Amino acid sequence: MSMQAVFRPTRASPGARSSVVRGGRVLVSTGGCPKELLIGKAAFMGSGVFRGESSLHIAARVRDNRRTARCTRQARLPQVSCRVGGVKQLPIFPLNMVGLPDAKVTLHIFEARYRVLFNTLLYGLDDVEEGMVQKDSVFCGTRRFGLVYVNPRGGLASIGCCLEIEKHRQLEDGRLLVVMRGVERFRIRRVVADKPVLITEVEVLEDEEDEETLKELEGEGGLAEEVRELFCNTLTLGRKMQGKPAQESFPSQLFELPAPRMSFWIAGMFSGAEEQQQLLELSTCRGRLEREKEILKGTLDYLTASAALKSALGEMPSDSS
Repeated sequence: MSMQAVFRPTRASPGARSSVVRGGRVLVSTGGCPKELLIGKAAFMGSGVFRGESSLHIAARVRDNRRTARCTRQARLPQVSCRVGGVKQLPIFPLNMVGLPDAKVTLHIFEARYRVLFNTLLYGLDDVEEGMVQKDSVFCGTRRFGLVYVNPRGGLASIGCCLEIEKHRQLEDGRLLVVMRGVERFRIRRVVADKPVLITEVEVLEDEEDEETLKELEGEGGLAEEVRELFCNTLTLGRKMQGKPAQESFPSQLFELPAPRMSFWIAGMFSGAEEQQQLLELSTCRGRLEREKEILKGTLDYLTASAALKSALGEMPSDSS
């Protein structure tokens, strides 16, 4: 599954006018979809003359950079505290994809307010656009934010995933390429600010299982082992059906991660954001593994039947009449 996405504002984008938690979803009401801001680097702020440019071109350049500076000012993050009563606060990036613990996510950032946010999060590292950094923000240099799923109806989920930026690269046109890894689940408790980006109070979610249950899941012949075997068999048969060589080795996460984290990692391999969000919201490792076992078994049965049918059709004599 491709984990790369280009952000496009949605009706649940955090330029929203109001936010309310209802029925397990954070519903965001907007006055329409905000315009996309394709803004270049704010390096030129003066009115210097460039060789070969007409006065009209110079005037246009000055207007463009004034507009960039204005948008940057408007995109300043609100002043909030990082923790309130032991509850963590996070800037939220709403998107039509799901972040999961231990899964990788790649994003292209181009809208002004999110360029300010991500350059602020990355402050202290190389290749950061200094003019976009808000140094007085409590999120400055933290490298962490929340990714929350926006469903096709425009509703913002109340459970999301905290992501940590691992790699980034500034592109020539002003966009920012970032690669993140999921760290932990959270539930949105309260909206602190909705402009220029959504900031919420969140509580970190832990699985509702004790050590004995986890030992049972991880034990020989346990549910975790069943899911690992199904995943490997499905991957092997899928490659065979595509005419690709057999898998020489399987991803290390499959065997190195403990069952709870492995279950999230496997969920990140599935296609379909709605299914991934449901897996993210399950409160037990057993629940996730049972659902993944069901999905993988169904997929493996389908591939097995397809392979048998293909083999049978290949063995049938051709019609020579």
